[in-house]
Amino acid sequence: MTTLSLTEIARAVGREWGVSFEDMRRNWRNAGHREVPAVTARSVAMWLAKLEGGHAMRDICPFFGLRDVNYAGELIRKVHYRLRYDAAFRRRVTRVKGALGLVTMREAA
Repeated sequence: MTTLSLTEIARAVGREWGVSFEDMRRNWRNAGHREVPAVTARSVAMWLAKLEGGHAMRDICPFFGLRDVNYAGELIRKVHYRLRYDAAFRRRVTRVKGALGLVTMREAA
C-alpha cells in the first residue's frame, strides 16, 4: 500500500481530466444524463484513494465534499465497472496511476 495523500491523488486526476479540485468538490446533481468531467475525475480520485491509497471512506468523503458514504461507494463501483469495459477510460486512469508511480509492468504494456 502506498502513502499517497488525498491531495496528491486529486491533483493528478484533476490534471488528466482538466478540472480543478474545487470543481471536483462541487455538487453536480442536476447535470442530467451528460457526463461531467469533474464528477468522473472525483470518482476516479476516490477509487484511487480507496484502492491504491488505502484511505478510509470516512476520510475520502469529506475531502471530496460528499456526505453520503453509500453514494461515494456507488461512484467507486462505477469506476471499477468502466475500467473493465471502456478502453479509453482505462488508458486515462493508467496515465494517472503512472503519474503517481502506481503503474505495474502489466498495466504499462
